Amino acid sequence: MTPELGYVAVHADHQSSRITLALVAGHLGPLFATTFNPRMRSTLGKAGFVEAGRGWGGKSGALSV
Repeated sequence: MTPELGYVAVHADHQSSRITLALVAGHLGPLFATTFNPRMRSTLGKAGFVEAGRGWGGKSGALSV
């Protein structure tokens, strides 16, 4: 079972990328995340995540993997 990076919630005045990079830096092995948020998609890309598979409909919009 591959662990998932879940929700990362930050105040609008702060950057989610710093938190995400710190969380990912301490993790060894595979990790996945999903999002419908364009800002978080960019943050995940900066953290080394790559899009794989197909997206699917979620409650708040299309999720991508």
